[in-house]
Amino acid sequence: MAKSFNNTDVIYLSRGRRALFVYILVILLSTYPFVFNLILPIPSITLLMAVNFIIYFILAQNNVVSSPKELFIVCAIQIVGTTLSMAMTMDFEYYKQVLYILSGFIMISYIRAVGVKQFLFYYNRLILAIAILGAISSILTIFLGDKVLLEYSNMDGRPGWLIYFTFTNSNSGSFIRYSGIFDEPGAMAFWGMFSLIFNKLYVHDKIIEMPLIICLLLTFSLSFIIQISLYLFFFYFLESKLSTKITVLFTTIIVVLSLYSLLDKDSPIYMLTFGRLGIGTSYNLFEDSSRAVLMDMAKKSWNTSPWFGIGTTAFYGGGYMADNPYETLAKDGIIGTFFLYLPIIISLFKGTKNKNILFATIIFGIGYLQRPFHINFLHYTMLYLFFYIVVLINKNCIKERMVYAKV
Repeated sequence: MAKSFNNTDVIYLSRGRRALFVYILVILLSTYPFVFNLILPIPSITLLMAVNFIIYFILAQNNVVSSPKELFIVCAIQIVGTTLSMAMTMDFEYYKQVLYILSGFIMISYIRAVGVKQFLFYYNRLILAIAILGAISSILTIFLGDKVLLEYSNMDGRPGWLIYFTFTNSNSGSFIRYSGIFDEPGAMAFWGMFSLIFNKLYVHDKIIEMPLIICLLLTFSLSFIIQISLYLFFFYFLESKLSTKITVLFTTIIVVLSLYSLLDKDSPIYMLTFGRLGIGTSYNLFEDSSRAVLMDMAKKSWNTSPWFGIGTTAFYGGGYMADNPYETLAKDGIIGTFFLYLPIIISLFKGTKNKNILFATIIFGIGYLQRPFHINFLHYTMLYLFFYIVVLINKNCIKERMVYAKV
């Protein structure tokens, strides 16, 4: 059985590994979907990538970092697939995707040098701290109103605010959906879900799970509510005794019905929970005007080129139609989407040998229906990290063969 970390456990990092850990965080936090590149004069992603490649080359030459074979094969296949998409669509913007693939591969090499479990132990606790501060800010806003410390513009032009201890782009004045240090609440919930899965599969830090679940619920992300319901069902409900299942089921029904009857139907909290499901309102989740329009636009674009999509340039130049199930199909087609989600597809097959891997992959798959794969530093890093953990578990290496080298 894998060791679980108690609240008093501390994982020690040597000075070299601490420096590498901080470097990884700085690189990740400097890019989208984190909010810092919107409010600080951070160098361009091109410069960050160039610096990252140089540092990797130096560390590799000194045998400080090494790369896992399985991930190397997956990345190589993805690069071939991306190059094929570039050739078929004649869209040379795909070269950027190749650079992101290489960057994600490099980040996993860094994380291996720190130690996967060590890295995630501290990274997950950072996400928890951010979520706690966001939850506190949400509660303070309810009782004291919003205290705006900073206002800025998001990449899509929508306003964003620093309110108390959290950033957000959803503020009614008396109620907020917190975003933590991400660009929007849905992103906070999405990446928080990654931390929960990493912890459940590999780290087993007891302090993380329940506090993070409770705090992330206050983002009022509908996708997270669906994912966390599956998470609790797979990892707890299925494993419990029949009497426990019946008790939990009836308790949940009573709590939900009580909240529904007590909440003011015009309150922000109601509109962000039951209202988003269309309960007691004219709103319909599946006919939401903005989401339905985006989906319809993306579907029509996909139909024009089902196998290879319309390409990156045409997709982003033809009006916003992202964040729906047809996004990657419209942009990359069936072939491109297959290569894009290759780590998830392989993990699904490996899940036939380990039910926890299968459960985790299904949960991520459900999340991708609402928030498809976005080409950025963080996404490639975290998806490759999930895949690498799957490989380790599948090899019965839950005690990870650490690669510390000379750090």
